[in-house]
Amino acid sequence: HPPDEIFIIDDGSTDHTKYVVSAYRDSRIRYVRTPHRGISAARNTGLSLASGEYLAFLDSDDLWRTTMLERQAAMLQHDTDVVCSFTNFVRFNSDTGERLPDQFTFYPGLTHLGESLCRQGDGFVLNGDAFVTFLQFHEIPAYMQCTMFRRSMISDMRLNESLRRCEDTEFALRVFMRGKVAFLPEVLADIRRHSSNITKDISLIELDRLQALLSVRDAVDSAHRRDALNDRTVKSHIDCANALI
Repeated sequence: HPPDEIFIIDDGSTDHTKYVVSAYRDSRIRYVRTPHRGISAARNTGLSLASGEYLAFLDSDDLWRTTMLERQAAMLQHDTDVVCSFTNFVRFNSDTGERLPDQFTFYPGLTHLGESLCRQGDGFVLNGDAFVTFLQFHEIPAYMQCTMFRRSMISDMRLNESLRRCEDTEFALRVFMRGKVAFLPEVLADIRRHSSNITKDISLIELDRLQALLSVRDAVDSAHRRDALNDRTVKSHIDCANALI
């Protein structure tokens, strides 16, 4: 399932991105250069430009496997109340060649959350409230690079550009309030880890995670979800205290 349109958002890079892109003679590709404002702004630019029903983001240093779009789109096509689906992935170190265990290995309870098989038979759809369910995780397994969104259900949403890190967590939690969430245990992406990753210094990432949770508060639309967010925020305060100590 090749992409119908490809937007390459050049966030004020200082390399030869424009010339590399211009070498591809493909009418689906649109190159857009913007002033450097960070990853959230770049993704928001793509959100504003996209016209297709299914939307996926790929960071410049990561890789999709050849069937990623096909497998993700199939889940959304067969389960029309699903707002997004995410897949398993593997991290690799581009400097050493080391490959870590797949992401779902760190979430052994992921397939025991009360889900049902997708109508196309490969993935799973969470039956309960995805916002409440995934809020209980210390780290939400739905990474932006491995998630496909139904654009018609999130067309008014944008990422929070004031957050330097964990902006994908904040966005995912707001998306989870829009509909059902599906996931696929198959590894369909490779996430690169190297010395210039913005997440490489994780010693105080708990502070960023807390800020992301606090940013969600105004979007919460029910007492049940508000109680769940309050409980998770208390735990996040404790995690921040431990990190600072």
